[in-house]
Amino acid sequence: LQLCPSTIEGYRSMLSSVLPLSANLDIASNKFVSDLLASFRSQRPSIPKALPDWDIALVLHALTLPPFEPLGDASLKDLTLKTCFLLLLASGRRRSDVHAIDVDRTATRSDGTMLLYPSRDFVPKTRAAREGNSHFSPIKLISLSKDLDLDDPDRFLCPVRSVRFYIERVKHLRGTRKRLFISYQLNRKSDISVSSITVWVKNLC
Repeated sequence: LQLCPSTIEGYRSMLSSVLPLSANLDIASNKFVSDLLASFRSQRPSIPKALPDWDIALVLHALTLPPFEPLGDASLKDLTLKTCFLLLLASGRRRSDVHAIDVDRTATRSDGTMLLYPSRDFVPKTRAAREGNSHFSPIKLISLSKDLDLDDPDRFLCPVRSVRFYIERVKHLRGTRKRLFISYQLNRKSDISVSSITVWVKNLC
């Protein structure tokens, strides 16, 4: 069992109010104990953050500028990162849900809303969300384009626009792969993993 230095310091503070009365020991100012705690702090390995510190407003603003816009000029990597991020943000769904989207099971309503369904063999973490269950719902993306002026930079953040563009961009690269997202590494022909989506978000933010 390894304890954090702060936990041990808490124990010392607790004992320092008792030991002087029962055993005439003063560990609060004991140099040996202080040096020992200092050694614990210096040897404790740093724990990397799962995600970096980031500002969502700053990220969204960056997505309206080069190299992410115009979409036609964006590299496949930048297009992939932008589309995946906007889809996750707009849907609020788990990365596994996004990873499982079947490109052949997408539909667009007359109002511009895009519906995205996972592959039929996908088993979500929440059993109630299994297809066929009354609680199941596809990923729904609302189009921003129809409500924004052409000169409004926020229209570049429309997830429907980005997903549509992405699907067309990778059509000739897809081969037999059915998942919506494929690797932007052109020499990779296998499906991406769920962790790939996490890496993409970290690279963007």
